[in-house]
Amino acid sequence: MSSKIQINIELSSDSGTLVAVLPPVDFGSLRERFIREVFSHLESVACTSSARYFLVDLSDVKRFGTAFLGRIVRLAKELRKLGKKLIISGDQWGLVTMFGLDQLCPCFMNRSEALRWSENEPSELTSLPYVIGEN
Repeated sequence: MSSKIQINIELSSDSGTLVAVLPPVDFGSLRERFIREVFSHLESVACTSSARYFLVDLSDVKRFGTAFLGRIVRLAKELRKLGKKLIISGDQWGLVTMFGLDQLCPCFMNRSEALRWSENEPSELTSLPYVIGEN
């Protein structure tokens, strides 16, 4: 028996954020190989998109475990290498925060809060120019 899930990916017109809405699946009961495959597809979409933010909405997810959380960490790090940012919304159980992933990426209770944040988040500067000396 093969497992299949459908993940809806959309681009928010207001913020230009790429949004992946995970389906009502019990990720905690899936094999790690399948979870790895799901996140491999998410990573491919997020890394090749021109969107600066990639929001993963967990609102409908029934349950997830450490393999799932590990994949979130990996995705966040891969996006960071490209100058992009992962955003998490809908963690009903608080596991993302409990495991400290909120230190790695912004986490919000719902998708609308996350999108509002991405619309208002200022661009990060890699360096600030300044002049030393007299004119």
